[in-house]
Amino acid sequence: MDFKVNNVEKSIHFIKGRGKTIPAHIHYHAEILYLVHGQVSLMIDNRGYELKDGDLALVMPNEIHSVRGSSDADYMIIQFSPDILPDLKRKLNECMLKNSVVNEQKLSSLSISMLQTLDREYTEDIEKFNQDYPKQTAKGIIMVLLPDMLAHNTILRKIDKNKIPMCQTVVNYVEQHYREDLSLSYLADMLGLNKSYLSRAFSANLNISLTEYITNRRLEYAENRIRQSAESITDILYDAGFSSERTFYRCFKKRYGFTPARLREHI
Repeated sequence: MDFKVNNVEKSIHFIKGRGKTIPAHIHYHAEILYLVHGQVSLMIDNRGYELKDGDLALVMPNEIHSVRGSSDADYMIIQFSPDILPDLKRKLNECMLKNSVVNEQKLSSLSISMLQTLDREYTEDIEKFNQDYPKQTAKGIIMVLLPDMLAHNTILRKIDKNKIPMCQTVVNYVEQHYREDLSLSYLADMLGLNKSYLSRAFSANLNISLTEYITNRRLEYAENRIRQSAESITDILYDAGFSSERTFYRCFKKRYGFTPARLREHI
């Protein structure tokens, strides 16, 4: 069974992270992550990187990746479609990097200046920033940063650009259906795989269990809905895919350190 790779609707999109953790996911867009301050653990497919102040990382399209930031981590992500860069599109889609991380001090003075300017202009209201920031300016920043980062790296051809590995297929399917009744047994049957094998392979490649990954996606959906709507928490948790209120409240408190009601009180 084939599943479509997730697409991010906008050609260029900014994400601001302050101590934020982003679970493993996959999409067609590439990403440049710039760590302003703190520490970040970045996983790209089965490769792990520990980022420090001033490090940049490049995630190529269709690579499974996750971000785990320290409590004081301050980072920005520029997410962009390869389609906006016709001259580099093929390289982005067909190649991978030997080392996805480079420190800003290795980049040109123009790249460093652009990063510093972008960091100053970044606002807390990231949605408003995405709406207001000129896309041509953003594209110009990418066109300077990307070749500079590639020049300080070894570019390798992907082993098989036409084959989406099993874990990518699972992540894609979960991303589209996590609000439904999903289980390890269901996904294993759907893929024609042994349940234990699927569980071990997923955990080995993404450093997170499949069950925990599904739970995290549901929690993120619920957390965003609690912030953005006045719907009852009960309605939200069931819509997110949870079948038990007790499980939802336990997982939410463990993940965020406070209850859903407390979150809503401080919005």
